[in-house]
Amino acid sequence: MNKILKNIGWLIFDKIFILVLQFLVGIKIANHYGSMEYGKYSYAMSIIAFSPMLIEIINTRVVKTYFYKYKFNIIVSAVSTFKNMISILVMIIVIFSKIFFQMDNELYLLLIFLSLDNIFISSTIGIENYFEYKINSKYIVISNNIVKLISYFIQYMGIILDFNIIFIPIARCIGSFIRTFILRYQYKKVYSCKERILFNKKIIFKLIKESYFLWLSFISFVLSTNIDKIMLGKMMEIENVGIYSIGMQLGSVLMILVSPFQTTIFSELLNLFKTNKEKYFERYIFYTKLLTNIYLIIIPLSFIVLKYSFLYVFSEEYVKAVNVYMILCFGILIKANVFLRSSHLTLTNMTNLILKSEVLAAFSNIILNYILIKKYGIYGAAIATSITQIISLWVVDSFSEEGRKLLINHLKGFWIFSIKKYK
Repeated sequence: MNKILKNIGWLIFDKIFILVLQFLVGIKIANHYGSMEYGKYSYAMSIIAFSPMLIEIINTRVVKTYFYKYKFNIIVSAVSTFKNMISILVMIIVIFSKIFFQMDNELYLLLIFLSLDNIFISSTIGIENYFEYKINSKYIVISNNIVKLISYFIQYMGIILDFNIIFIPIARCIGSFIRTFILRYQYKKVYSCKERILFNKKIIFKLIKESYFLWLSFISFVLSTNIDKIMLGKMMEIENVGIYSIGMQLGSVLMILVSPFQTTIFSELLNLFKTNKEKYFERYIFYTKLLTNIYLIIIPLSFIVLKYSFLYVFSEEYVKAVNVYMILCFGILIKANVFLRSSHLTLTNMTNLILKSEVLAAFSNIILNYILIKKYGIYGAAIATSITQIISLWVVDSFSEEGRKLLINHLKGFWIFSIKKYK
């Protein structure tokens, strides 16, 4: 437990540290370039956000189960090599995209450099997976924080010198490039081996096969979480994408605890699932209660903080982002409540249920966005996102036996239900 708490602590520190840097520099970017230019940058980010639909053909959770089956360095190298090849393919597609799609040069260059950044990030994914599996996330945090300091300093200098917004993804590329060397050095130092270029067809095909439902689920997830900004950019003025993105960034700040808990606890639950099922479900419910109630407290507090601090941080043109954030909080609470759901369904080979949820989410979000953006603008996009979370993470579980058991455990997280022990 002590190692788990330390790992969560490192990951939370990472999130907080990056949050502070975003406060000092990231917000400066939005204010300096204005909603029009920042909206274009956010739009480009939303387009590139679809690239993981190919990269995640091998799922991280499945990769971690393979550390039990093969020598870890083989898995680390094979995963990094494969995902790096996919990200290079994505960049090639982006380079030739201007032949088929009309776009201005600024948007085109933003897409080029953001896709290059993806290549650097994907080159060490296998290393990151193993650090997480060994509950040694501090090494990822150290590299992230060093790189973020460098990257944000370069971005800040670009703002001071009034460089074009294209310089922002260039700075990201520089930081990510440095990060690859730091992670490889740490990996070699801690585990006494080097990551190498290795394409093991047998292992790759096995990983792809076992990741199939999770991959299809991830595609639907990416669609449901990014289509709102794409539709806003097509149905309204581009500056609305920038305002909406600020609201989503505020939501990302609120989600600061979910990823550290999810990453760390999965390793503990993986071991318990194989050795002690009763203890596994006890810990599952305990962690669900813990995180749900934390969010029941911090969400109302965040409303108060934003009310009095927002205009001290952002310019007035982004003020609508506060209401966007408040609407998104309903969906965030549900995501915090079910943060272990996908991990459990992966361990029980019920990834088809994840697929059903994400497919439903994708279709629901597209339909709801089309209807609600027309009627309520950026607020409609936020409403569509929150309703989609309710449908895909709660409602869909009520239609299957395994889903209903999970739903009961998740509702226990609110501490107001008296339900029999999970059998």
